[in-house]
Amino acid sequence: MIARIVVPVGWTFWGIVLLILLYWLVRIATERATSPEAGRGLGLFLVFVLLTLHAGAGLLFAWAVRRQSSVGLIALAILLGYPLVAVIARPVLLAYKSRQYAKEAARVGDFPNTRLAALADAIRANDAAALQRLLGGQAPPNGKDRAGNDLLAYAADLVRDRKQGPDMVRVLLAAGADARASRTAEGVDLINHLAVVHTPEVREVIRLLLERGADPNAIDPRTVSTPIRDAYDDQDLLRLLVEHGANIDHVQGDGVPAIVHFIASQQWDNALYLIEKGARLDVRNADGLSVDYYVDSWKESVYGAHPEGWDRVRAAIAERRSGR
Repeated sequence: MIARIVVPVGWTFWGIVLLILLYWLVRIATERATSPEAGRGLGLFLVFVLLTLHAGAGLLFAWAVRRQSSVGLIALAILLGYPLVAVIARPVLLAYKSRQYAKEAARVGDFPNTRLAALADAIRANDAAALQRLLGGQAPPNGKDRAGNDLLAYAADLVRDRKQGPDMVRVLLAAGADARASRTAEGVDLINHLAVVHTPEVREVIRLLLERGADPNAIDPRTVSTPIRDAYDDQDLLRLLVEHGANIDHVQGDGVPAIVHFIASQQWDNALYLIEKGARLDVRNADGLSVDYYVDSWKESVYGAHPEGWDRVRAAIAERRSGR
């Protein structure tokens, strides 16, 4: 019974793959434009190798048919059908993922409430006058789009991901939007959501949010870290966070404070700034990662180089520890 189903299916797969290989053979043989480096010969050689392997698979399948080996027939039918399935499955999977992404993207900014929808339209159009008129001197109403963003989070997201200016966020905050309570669809506070992108527009939005009470020490539920962890080479962002109360010694999700990350990523100016601000230098995580780990392992050089910034950071560490 199994053989009656598997044998015709297996030979069908084998024939389809053979036709594909023969098509490639004809196409390569008649192709005028070839790679100057490889030439037409390499392509023909590869197709001949594949044809040889495919012929071998056909012979094995014929042997399994004669032996009436159910296991062999099923295994070889799968082997013969795999190239065909792989060719079809990949574009189908990519199309499915693309459709799902587009479906999720369409939910962002789609507010079911008619008043919120009108406000979102003004935000999307970057029309501050229209937004102010629609707000009418009142705080933005509560409510979320179908993705889960409130109105302020949606406006901040446009600045972060679509390079919009900060004016819409400024208008919403001036009208009374709650900078501390606002969350993205993933439940992330706006400072953590924005801090990963280092542009002047995003930095201005972070400044506006901090001035309206957003928490510079909010914990990102995805990373269990605070925004200072993402400052990296953006010294202006680092200063902005610290000036608004960011805890420079907060132990991040991987067990060390931000200064260890700045040294590890060779962000010398940021590391120096935290040292000058009195950052702790003695925190070590369970894996032994710490300031001293880099002081010891980079004693001679930083991966073979001798950056001037590392010399300044090391000197600042030595000065702090000497008590001067």
